[in-house]
Amino acid sequence: MDARRNNFRPRRGFSFVEVLFAVMILGVGFIMIAAMFPVAIQQTQLTVDETSAARVGQNALNYLKATALSADYPATTDKLTDATNTGQRGIVMGLREKRTAAPPTMTTITPTMTANAYAKTRGNLIDSADGRYAWVLAYQRNKAWNGVADAPSTTMKVFLFTVGCRNRSQYKTPDDVLRYPTDADNDLQATLEPLALSNVKFNSDNTVVFPATQLIGPGSYIVVSDDPGTLAANGQVFRIGNSVSADTWQLEPGKDLSAAGVQPTLGTATITVLTVGRGVPDPFAPSATPEGAVQDISVITETITPK
Repeated sequence: MDARRNNFRPRRGFSFVEVLFAVMILGVGFIMIAAMFPVAIQQTQLTVDETSAARVGQNALNYLKATALSADYPATTDKLTDATNTGQRGIVMGLREKRTAAPPTMTTITPTMTANAYAKTRGNLIDSADGRYAWVLAYQRNKAWNGVADAPSTTMKVFLFTVGCRNRSQYKTPDDVLRYPTDADNDLQATLEPLALSNVKFNSDNTVVFPATQLIGPGSYIVVSDDPGTLAANGQVFRIGNSVSADTWQLEPGKDLSAAGVQPTLGTATITVLTVGRGVPDPFAPSATPEGAVQDISVITETITPK
């Protein structure tokens, strides 16, 4: 027993400096791990949004292909000047929207002319499987010569904004599909209608200047609705990036002027665009200010043949 006791040597403990360094290293590690959680959560939400948007958009296209009637979607351009199909490219517009001066010689399209289309589609705008997601419809329809006279083209191009509810738990019917307060044509547009912003200016440095609006935010999609200087640019789709100033925004790389099939007129504040943008907490509060992240997830375009 005495021999074993004599061979025992007490083990040396950690010094204060060693403990301090160990705590510091652990602290840095925990901070780095904690910093990863918001990024991971954001990436997961982005993946969910994109997956849901693809499903919602495809369902919307299938629905429109099966139900869209030609009589419900008037041409969005002026009459052809002759039998060579030299008429102007149609503007892009939402349903129940009124246009009176674009293109300049175009006959007025009133909300009544597309009321049937809106009445038929609005019950299907909100995803039945997940009320957090919905789609917003705009369309473009030219005219063509049918051998006797000009008539709406047999096809039309649809623009589907797939959107996610950002400042409420989910979209609801009738709150987000009816206009406030009485659902009349001149009432405030519903949440799930595209909004037209006029006097927009595109610049050669890939920036866009908007009139005073709180709708636009990072990730907003804009569709050129009417470019009087370059009608062929009608229907081009862009995405907003970072803010440059209160009214000026960069275009997102890959969805900017370099990616456009036809560039819009540059340097003139004469262009009208369609967007969805930020939503309001209460769609039945006319004085509500758009807030939160933008609702836009994607814009899907496809040419379909109404029946």
